[in-house]
Amino acid sequence: MELQDDGSFVWQAPFHPDDPLPWLDAEHDVGPTLLQIFKMGPNHWKGQRVTLAFEKLTPLQCCARFARGVGRPVRYVHGPIDIKVQIPSGYREQLDILQETLGVKRAPYFGPELEYPREGRSIWEGYRGIEEYAREVFPIEEYANGLRWMEEESTAPSSVAASEVDDGELEPAEPRGSRPMTPAGRSLPLHVTGAYTPKSHPEGLDAEFFVGSM
Repeated sequence: MELQDDGSFVWQAPFHPDDPLPWLDAEHDVGPTLLQIFKMGPNHWKGQRVTLAFEKLTPLQCCARFARGVGRPVRYVHGPIDIKVQIPSGYREQLDILQETLGVKRAPYFGPELEYPREGRSIWEGYRGIEEYAREVFPIEEYANGLRWMEEESTAPSSVAASEVDDGELEPAEPRGSRPMTPAGRSLPLHVTGAYTPKSHPEGLDAEFFVGSM
């Protein structure tokens, strides 16, 4: 997500605007999900693959959810991955493969025979969705990176908000995991700990390295 002069955001990615993609918050949900899988035991799965995703959204739907969570307009731009900060060694190659496979060739992430996100939700119901991430986590990451837009008013016209886009999921939404915790757009005090600062990462010693997962 890139902050614009008017306070809105733009997400540029190589994915077709109408192609569904799997979404999960790795920091919040992978650990609890694996714990539940281990509790079920190997006999429950018998060598099956687990489609670990909790939302199935197109880029346009994702931006609509994100806009609702962050309380600002979010616009999707279909274009190549544009890296403006330093990234770990080897990560660029992974992004190139992702861009070629999911963007250019428009291949399904899990393959046509694997269903999601119902399976992941049946294992772990407490997942954090895109909207909740945008509301609760994204401002903290941005604050740790030195940005202060969350303390300012947006000048972007409300008419360009992504709420105009259908943000319905491509799969049944039960059970619902992304539960509102604070009203979107309300100014709240941020409690930033050292765990979120760039200095907590070895790469953070380099200039222009940013912490964040979006």
